[in-house]
Amino acid sequence: AKAYYDAESFLKDVKDIDVVAICSPNGLHAQHSIMALKAGFHVLCEKPMAISVSDCGEMIKAAEKANKRLFAVKQNRFNPPVNAVKNIIEEGRLGKIYRVQLSCFWNRNEDYYANSWKGTKAVDGGTLFTQFSHFIDLLYWLVGDVKDVFAFVGNYAHKGIIEFEDTGVVALKFHNGAIGTVNYT
Repeated sequence: AKAYYDAESFLKDVKDIDVVAICSPNGLHAQHSIMALKAGFHVLCEKPMAISVSDCGEMIKAAEKANKRLFAVKQNRFNPPVNAVKNIIEEGRLGKIYRVQLSCFWNRNEDYYANSWKGTKAVDGGTLFTQFSHFIDLLYWLVGDVKDVFAFVGNYAHKGIIEFEDTGVVALKFHNGAIGTVNYT
């Protein structure tokens, strides 16, 4: 395999592939995906798709303009237990869902963030983009689109190490009327 040290060189040189997998740091996903789409490739983008809504919109526009497919990695939707819950919900066996709660506890020690883009607001994005994005996706997939959000967040265990919160409680109201909370540490 030939090594490339920047996305531009790779995209100019390689022509015999159909899909480019974007696995760069989170804050580069939009830039790299748009470059690959403009170069004529389909894109499979690792999570998070991007770290801003506007970047996601630009990626979608670039895919439409290039007439190429843009995929975001959401593999947990295919886990058998998750599929079983999805089927039970869709069959109506649980009745109308009024409330959901997601609690996830995940801690990274200081070494995980040392000398890295991880822990930076601009390139990492934050806790909900990295450690919890799969859980947020499953909540959305199982319950539906979110209408309103309110959050309390803080940095308690990683002060001086990361540039964002490490703990939070997020209150959600879904379009279908259900309410929910996401607790993370």
